[in-house]
Amino acid sequence: MNRLLQTRAQLTCRVQTQSLKQCSSTSTATTPSKLPDHVLPLTCPSSAKSGFCEVYLIGTVHISQKSCAEVRALINFLRPEVVFLELCKSRQALLKDQKIPTAEEIVTAAWKKRSNVNILGLLLSLIYASIANEHKVIPGSEFRVAYEEAIKYGGRAVLGDRSVQVTLARAWRKMPLQEKMRLFTCLFRKKSSRLSEVMSKLLEGRDVDIDMDMVSLIVQEFGKMCPTLLETIVHERDVYMSYALLQEAKKSSCIVAVVGMGHLRGIKKHWEQPILATQVKDLLKIPPPPKPAMSTIILASVGVFVAGVSMVWGYLH
Repeated sequence: MNRLLQTRAQLTCRVQTQSLKQCSSTSTATTPSKLPDHVLPLTCPSSAKSGFCEVYLIGTVHISQKSCAEVRALINFLRPEVVFLELCKSRQALLKDQKIPTAEEIVTAAWKKRSNVNILGLLLSLIYASIANEHKVIPGSEFRVAYEEAIKYGGRAVLGDRSVQVTLARAWRKMPLQEKMRLFTCLFRKKSSRLSEVMSKLLEGRDVDIDMDMVSLIVQEFGKMCPTLLETIVHERDVYMSYALLQEAKKSSCIVAVVGMGHLRGIKKHWEQPILATQVKDLLKIPPPPKPAMSTIILASVGVFVAGVSMVWGYLH
């Protein structure tokens, strides 16, 4: 345990300065509470030689270069056996250099697979691309940094998030029509002054009082009006990732988990109150589509979608 406290003492300095040059090898031990607020130390019994696993859960802001530097510093210092990422296989393209798609490219791609397009995914992709293109950033760069640092020394990268297709399908199927209509209304207003203010400060390298990642920030804007969306896109994924992280920790000695800040509290909560495998399986089930008797609602939803896409097009141009 003394070694663990010593590691945390050095880690505190490493993350805050992004350099070990200012860290003395004889730093006095500190308690976990002295770590930065966005780095949470967790432990659990493990089959590893030490008998336990040290997990460092680092919260990031997906458009912040500071987050990228902190992730790099943390992994370089700890050289963990596993680097756990808030990504699924469908989003692993973020691990490579990429360009941000334009609104036209997103709509064209959606039209080509229109029989299988997820309406909510299309809408969020349009908003996401609009923000990214406006501010000239590629959200999620910290995941690529974490992956690249891990493979340098032979670390293992684990994609620990639930499939984005499952998440979006569950969200859309579970949302009542009233929430969908409120979502469209909220999405296509002028950009939130709070969101613009936060992003501007982040891009200027200034500290921002924020405890959520970019997606969570967008969802938070709509959370009060669309609680189903908040539950499905944020809280359910907290449960899923906490469970996936714990399974990896039970067979590892050290893990750095890179997730958006908006997931820190939820993952910690479920880490301390472990969940059952059956609960996780339930989170992978997609609710059935509306019954034929609900044809009126279906037609209304399609009408809202068509109106929404038209509004998006006007919003982005």
